[in-house]
Amino acid sequence: LAIGQANVRGVLHSGTALAAFVLGVAAGAAIVERDPERTSWTPTVTAALGLECVILVAFAAGWLLDGSEPSGVAVYLLIVLAALAMGVQSAAVRRLQVADVSTTYITGTLTSLTVRTVRWLRSASPERAEDRIIFTEPSERGLPLTADVWLAYGVGAVVGGAAELLWELAALLLPVAAVAGVVVLMAARHRVP
Repeated sequence: LAIGQANVRGVLHSGTALAAFVLGVAAGAAIVERDPERTSWTPTVTAALGLECVILVAFAAGWLLDGSEPSGVAVYLLIVLAALAMGVQSAAVRRLQVADVSTTYITGTLTSLTVRTVRWLRSASPERAEDRIIFTEPSERGLPLTADVWLAYGVGAVVGGAAELLWELAALLLPVAAVAGVVVLMAARHRVP
């Protein structure tokens, strides 16, 4: 879009984000694919999320140091750090092999949830009883996993918005704390060396 509108700054911002995201995916994949074990959660996934946490700390620190409206080179540095973190997270989550769930683009998860809902509704009709399918593996609350993920997206958005109103830039520390919590929990569970 930015190219079509001859928006040079938009092209540079988008291009920087895309390149950094790909680099983050490559870094994350280099970490998680070292482990040939194909279990649901390996120490390499924890290591990749540890890298994401470090990148998020750098992102939060950079934004806090530069102020509420970064400009110049700081904008590009922040774009790179945010996109790198997203790329590493994408590679780590992909390695978990959880069908229909993405953590960095919610439209993919929404698409999966909608398609599964349509399939389930079709199979629930009396004339299609022989084709009846299970909606998806339910979560602890009995909801399909993709619905739980969407619920988490919504809660995260509300909490993040409220935190930004209350704490301004300090709200950037919430995602850092969340990822750090997962890393510590999973490192303890899987005893990462």
